[in-house]
Amino acid sequence: MKKIFLLLFVICISSFVYSQQNNDFDANTIIQSRGEIYFTFEAQPEEFYDLREIVTIEGYNGKTAYAYANRAQFDKFLATDKEFKVYKEYYQQKALTMATTVAEMINWDRYPTYEVYVEMMQTFASDYPDICVLDTIGYSGDGRLLLVVKISDNVETLEAEPEFLYTGMMHGDELIGGMVFLRLIDHILQNYGIDDQITNLVDNVQIYINPFANPDGTYHGGNSTVADATRANADGIDLNRNYPDFNAGQNPDGNSTAVETQ
Repeated sequence: MKKIFLLLFVICISSFVYSQQNNDFDANTIIQSRGEIYFTFEAQPEEFYDLREIVTIEGYNGKTAYAYANRAQFDKFLATDKEFKVYKEYYQQKALTMATTVAEMINWDRYPTYEVYVEMMQTFASDYPDICVLDTIGYSGDGRLLLVVKISDNVETLEAEPEFLYTGMMHGDELIGGMVFLRLIDHILQNYGIDDQITNLVDNVQIYINPFANPDGTYHGGNSTVADATRANADGIDLNRNYPDFNAGQNPDGNSTAVETQ
């Protein structure tokens, strides 16, 4: 009986060690290819506040935390010796249809390639030059354009009016945000002079819209797909944690200021 118990004990321990080693291998492979990892771990409420200073916690149900981490963050997390699981469902291949021409975006049922995105922004400005101009406000770490359109009745003039900046997909894998803002631009431009509410907004507000704030994250897998989009930028920085904070200082996440947040 003792031999059987010992054998079962050894098998259980071996299975646990193999599982954790396999989990570590998956994690390292993912970080090497994507620069970040999405994973879960168990945490007590009293641990939550300390752990959120180490990794980006997206969700917590009082027991299980769902978190993102870049290489440096994940190394700090591993130093806590907490068990974790790679959230493999997140990495399942997504069946996403891409638009390879602007015309294919007409029904808003596809995602634009990077080139189509740039062309759409250029087309907004060229089709509605009286109320829309396009500006390049910078370049991403990998050299992609950071684009913003300004919409106003006197679009070339800086008027004494309220100014609003809308920015989408700061997290490159949150695809719906950028699509909403592309459609918002299209809706405003098409309905100016037709819809009283929209006309009033354009006449009295200077509107700036930057649909894709993190194109390197969105097009991590290449300009022709968003299926491999990442939350962070090309340097593994979560842009939403990189902005100056009144309490935490200029670089609250411990990284240098990313080009996308300057």
